[in-house]
Amino acid sequence: MWFSTFLLMMRHGKNITLGRLARGLCSESMLKRIEAGERPPGKMLRDRLLARLGMTNDGYEDFLWPDEYQSWQRRQKLLTAVENKDVTAAKKIMDSYEHQHEEKDHIERQFYLAMRAQIMQYEGAERAELRSIYGRAVDCTLPGRDVGQWEKSLLSEQEWDLLLEYICCEGSVGQISVGVDETYQAAAYEILLSAIEEADMDPYCCAKIYPKVVYALCLERLKESAPNKWYDRILQLCGNAIEMLRSTKRMFYLCELLEIMEQVWKKMPGEGDGQNTGCIGDLTLPTVRAWRKELTDLYQRAGISERMENCIYLYNQTQNRLVGEVVCKRRKMLQISVKELCEGICHEKTLRRLESGTAKTQREVTEKLLERMGVSPEYQRERIITDHYEALTLYSAVNKALNNRDMKAMGELLPKLRAMIPMELLMNKQEIAFLECLYLWHTEKITKRECLFRLKTVLEMTVPLERIRHAKEEYLSCAELVCFYNITDKSEGKEKAELMKLVHAICERMVSENGIGTDISIYNLMISGIASYYGDIGEYTKSDEMSDQVLRENLRLRRMTMLDRSIYNRLWNQAERFKESGGVEGKELSHRELDSCIRLAGLCRDIFYEKFYKKMQK
Repeated sequence: MWFSTFLLMMRHGKNITLGRLARGLCSESMLKRIEAGERPPGKMLRDRLLARLGMTNDGYEDFLWPDEYQSWQRRQKLLTAVENKDVTAAKKIMDSYEHQHEEKDHIERQFYLAMRAQIMQYEGAERAELRSIYGRAVDCTLPGRDVGQWEKSLLSEQEWDLLLEYICCEGSVGQISVGVDETYQAAAYEILLSAIEEADMDPYCCAKIYPKVVYALCLERLKESAPNKWYDRILQLCGNAIEMLRSTKRMFYLCELLEIMEQVWKKMPGEGDGQNTGCIGDLTLPTVRAWRKELTDLYQRAGISERMENCIYLYNQTQNRLVGEVVCKRRKMLQISVKELCEGICHEKTLRRLESGTAKTQREVTEKLLERMGVSPEYQRERIITDHYEALTLYSAVNKALNNRDMKAMGELLPKLRAMIPMELLMNKQEIAFLECLYLWHTEKITKRECLFRLKTVLEMTVPLERIRHAKEEYLSCAELVCFYNITDKSEGKEKAELMKLVHAICERMVSENGIGTDISIYNLMISGIASYYGDIGEYTKSDEMSDQVLRENLRLRRMTMLDRSIYNRLWNQAERFKESGGVEGKELSHRELDSCIRLAGLCRDIFYEKFYKKMQK
């Protein structure tokens, strides 16, 4: 299954027409050729087409050719410069792009305009200047800025954001109905919000833009001449956005939304007592205030602004790989010679050119090389291969159940997933076997020793464990890395020590080669486990340093999953240090920090760990 097949089936699964998906990106005839496999699209068009289908770019590996990889690296360098507010470096990259690309790809052009607008904001540009550049960025992929041109359109989160910024700068979206005591901008934000709600984006895509639009709308409502008539609406919108963030474990504009809720709630008659009126779920004034204080303290300690200051998070991408580098690392890890790998597939010169990144290779050749080394050449959006949108949704539900230790739900969902995906594919066999093994372990149907044996068998479907042990550098897929880490975690004694050292080395190579953000999900899993292990063997300082690093990176990337666990790991280390002295200070600290862990686990709806911390508190 290639990108063309995947795109076609996802479009059909969502019942989207060719014209609606292609609008502003390419012609219908070109999109038809792409879906037929006759016209391979470039990376930015691939990403944008799937983003318009509401599918997030996070969490899957994309193998790129040298020219695509170089362009991606340049964009990453620009994103880093903009995030760090390094205006000089950012302008240098943008000027180089402008000089080298007279005939510009309109999606890439849009990206560079968005970055230029962000730099202009840092420099305090006038609203009219910003409105002009945001308008030009919108025009790159939209036929017009008036409501009628985009209200029913299928757009990516980046395109929605550019429209939002254009409206923020007092840009006109045509004639719209504006109520009494209502501003034009507020009315425009309401239309934008409704359009996003109807766009059928996946939760992770929607969480990137919906909270930001809610924040802009609520700020505008509070500026109006009669803001009190909007209080219930503001609380409801903020509550909806926060629930979305909690369900996806993201924190985009979370602190800002909590602040608005706290301010509005205190102004409402009879709401000062923290009752739940006008809001949803478990959000009350005391809860909102506690979460906000918790996050403010964490951000201050980490030296990171709690407020969203740029749009970089919309453009960050994970796990983009240079295909030749993948082939080279995998071949060396498996100790396969050039001659052995090429036999019956291609000339040795072809492989050397591919590995050195000096030339493209025919797709068919690259696919066969990857397959021979146990790497899936198929287009994957998760650790399974499927052309059914429902299967991807079901796979997410299985993993959510696993993370929450909801074995009843997992037991019901796993057989359905197995029946829905093609089990003749090796990668699917491996992933299902891995999930079934963990299910049996958590339901105590197999022993730890049996679990370890099964996990090693699962890993060795594609790569021998001994090859990983002795590799100087490696390429492991996400599925292999997760399985390898679980083997490490369930090992004991000398073997566990050796494997933990190896996992740590892999993490360090990830950071040095790509930065933490590129592999953040895998990095979180592995480095937090290593930190816990170092605490277990008494290396508390090293353990604390790793926990702090995980905490900082997740705060920076606005992910809430690992916050409570990082704090708990530090707390456990501290308790061990106090154990000999039996100091009262340690006990008081323990209760305070456990309260923090409980609040943060509750914030991200991590039921398993919230129960665990409450049990520890008793």
